[in-house]
Amino acid sequence: MVTKIISTILSIIIMLSSLFPAFLGARNEDSFSEEDLAELRSLNDYLEYIHTNGVPSMATDVFLEALKPAASLRRLLNGRVFRLDESDYIPVSMNETLCEMCNYIRDNTGLDIVELLQHVPNMNGLPDFCRTALHLDTKNFRDEMYRLRDKAYAEDKHTLGALIYIFAAYFSVIEDVKIYTTPWKEDPEQMIVTLDVTFGDGEVQTMYAYLVIDPRTGHAHSIEEKGILKLGFDVDIYDMVLYATVNSWQRKFGFSILYDLFSDSNVIFNYITRRFKFDYAGKQWMIQIWKGNYAMVTNGAEVGIYTKEMGDPGLFYQCAADEDMMVMGFDLYHHDELLFTRAQTLHWWLNGFKISSVLYLPEDLTLDFTMEFPDEGLLSAFTSAVDAEHTDLSYTVEGLTFHGVW
Repeated sequence: MVTKIISTILSIIIMLSSLFPAFLGARNEDSFSEEDLAELRSLNDYLEYIHTNGVPSMATDVFLEALKPAASLRRLLNGRVFRLDESDYIPVSMNETLCEMCNYIRDNTGLDIVELLQHVPNMNGLPDFCRTALHLDTKNFRDEMYRLRDKAYAEDKHTLGALIYIFAAYFSVIEDVKIYTTPWKEDPEQMIVTLDVTFGDGEVQTMYAYLVIDPRTGHAHSIEEKGILKLGFDVDIYDMVLYATVNSWQRKFGFSILYDLFSDSNVIFNYITRRFKFDYAGKQWMIQIWKGNYAMVTNGAEVGIYTKEMGDPGLFYQCAADEDMMVMGFDLYHHDELLFTRAQTLHWWLNGFKISSVLYLPEDLTLDFTMEFPDEGLLSAFTSAVDAEHTDLSYTVEGLTFHGVW
């Protein structure tokens, strides 16, 4: 019941994102060819151009421009509107290794991570007031928060522990952040991302982002296999593809059609989906596929497996348990161009989101995927559901392997 309530709250948060101002839809115009556009003479010409070439994705400078109203409000709340000599941003620097990787991403996608990090807002107004006017001893406060953090971690309440950690850092007044890499003790060939944070009381705290980068493969992953920064996703830096880990936090909150309805109501997502429902072995099943644009900077696709108890009339499904996961893989194409591949992996939610300077219309993407079913009965129940939908998904079956093209 608790997970259903939380999943509904998450849906509402997604829905609220639809209230973002229209200018968030502004795009990176560098991806358009001015010569090509000059040749367009009609709406049909323009639509044909879009189907062939896509549209530019959100540029970093456009995103930062969209944040300016929020920055002005933040200055007002912090009292800095009358002290223009103070910086709006916390000084953040990175070592050469990280800069090289970030520059690689910038040069290939237009996503400038260095620029974004250098625009981390300075929100020290409230903690600085507590330190000076209310005489908050930030060091003692921080030590007490760390004690509560360690207790939460010991009780396996990792999310609570992380929130307490962030709370402690925030009220310590963050003055400066240096981000660098050091050899990971589990495998010195890989690098763990480390932060040195300077607080207002002069103490320098070393923090670990739980982010490990393998420079040989470009694979960025978490120590605990819960996604970088525990956000649920790892990244293939060289291929610019984000993908969910098996035990990402999203697995705890299941799936509801409300997620799709609310996502469809805003400019951040632009995808199409098909869902196939059937009963088998005492469970209600749903296998769902998606393809389209995500976060205004990626082209992506998903294949998800979900179940719920027989007779449950609700919209909520649980993410597939370990025993219901399947080996899945897919290729995502734009017309005949292969955008990326997700290798065969045992998963409940196989996905991939490729960061790109160009976004393609969902209907111009082709998802070519396979699923290896554990038995013939489950496979037959699924193919019957596909046949009953009369969808645009074509498929073949070889043994227990389903091969779909959509």
